[in-house]
Amino acid sequence: MTDSNQTNDQNDTPSSCLTYSRSDPAPQELSRLISLKHDSTLGGVFSLGRDGVFRSLTADRRVVDAVGLTPEQVALWQSRWPEGSPFRNSPQMDEGADGTKVPVMEWYFPKEGVLPPGQSEEVKERMRRKREGRDEDPEKTLEEYRGRGMRFGDPPTRKEVEKMQEETLKLPSAPK
Repeated sequence: MTDSNQTNDQNDTPSSCLTYSRSDPAPQELSRLISLKHDSTLGGVFSLGRDGVFRSLTADRRVVDAVGLTPEQVALWQSRWPEGSPFRNSPQMDEGADGTKVPVMEWYFPKEGVLPPGQSEEVKERMRRKREGRDEDPEKTLEEYRGRGMRFGDPPTRKEVEKMQEETLKLPSAPK
């Protein structure tokens, strides 16, 4: 399927969107895992970093929310994209990337080169004009999206991430 108006038989989504069988528990778990907070300015993006950490980013690439994925989950996420998509089998992905082994602090403050470049001022301005052209009230838009189950937030501080890391260390290990 190459026409973006065609749909996937499993869930009637355009072929340019993520696809998976709704009855398969592995993609359901992945979808639950990657249900991150969105940038409250509505200008952010989601990105699977080369380190295997899935992040919600602001337009200037500060991290709003993040989760480490196992190599199997990384492969599953990539497989959900249609053939030919730049997100499928990305050459930028580190071999065997395991986001669960990346320290929580690096989820939110990653090393140089892990994140995609930030949006240019030109793109940010174009997005702002587009929102204004639709005469959107940002708060009304956020409330509408919240009503659909979306969550929003701002990037945490280092102190907040330290607290998250401490709480994560206190959790019991999952049974194997």
